[in-house]
Parts: sequence; C-alpha cells; structure tokens
Amino acid sequence: MQPDDRQREGVAPAIVYNADGDCPICLSRPELRVITNCGHVYCLSCVLDVFDHAAGQNAERPKCPICREYVHSLIDAFRDDERGSP
Repeated sequence: MQPDDRQREGVAPAIVYNADGDCPICLSRPELRVITNCGHVYCLSCVLDVFDHAAGQNAERPKCPICREYVHSLIDAFRDDERGSP
C-alpha cells in the first residue's frame, strides 16, 4: 500500500507534524518512529508507554499526548537503518 493509498483509505494522516524532529515525550531522536492517525510523531516505545499508563488509569481509548485526539492507528515510519535485514 502506498502512502497516498493510506490517506484515501483514512489510515494515514493528511498532515504529519514534526516529522524530522525529536519525540515530544523523550525529547530525543525518535527510535522506531510511528505516526498517529492525527499526524504526531513519536518513538514507538514512548507512545506505547503513554497508552499503557492510560490503560492503567481506566481510560476508554488512548489519546494523543499532544492534541488529545483518540488514537486508532499507528503508522510505521521506521528509518531504513531501523528495519533490519530482509
């Protein structure tokens, strides 16, 4: 599936914020970078830690730490060096 196909099917966000910047949770270069359906970029482990914490607080569904929109998908935006060998 190509990125433009993801957008048409409502999986990928139309806008990605801070795509080349630091993770807003750990303030480091994102490792195993993912993009939420609302377009915010995080380290996979950071955003999963936030979601685990929310689950412990009996939250119905996880929300984006930046905009508080419900997160229903995480899109793989791993760098080539993070993908490993095929």
